[in-house]
Amino acid sequence: MKLLIVDDEWELSEVLARFLTHSGHHCLTALDVQRAIDAITQHRPDLVLTDFRLPDGDGLQVINQIRQILPHTPVIVMTGYHVSGMEEMVRRAGATDYLRKPFALKELTRAIDAAAYGRRP
Repeated sequence: MKLLIVDDEWELSEVLARFLTHSGHHCLTALDVQRAIDAITQHRPDLVLTDFRLPDGDGLQVINQIRQILPHTPVIVMTGYHVSGMEEMVRRAGATDYLRKPFALKELTRAIDAAAYGRRP
């Protein structure tokens, strides 16, 4: 699958991209909402992994854009900034799954597999 990883932590994006590329996926990265929108428009990813807090906005904006451009594309929100009700909020906005940082790569793989096959996590 073609995956877009949106996270302002460059090192984390690179680690995830290397791991997922090694797992057989093609990975693109973006550091902010605007670059994510550009990548979504140009490359039409099969799945988007996005951080919630980004320098120029948040994961809700990424979800909104993906829903407008590619309405059936799964979106997994990952965040180290967790507050009560956040998971419900991002799911209502259209997120397929929600991962709290730090998470194990096994959790990420499970979430991607579930999203790719249309299963609820």
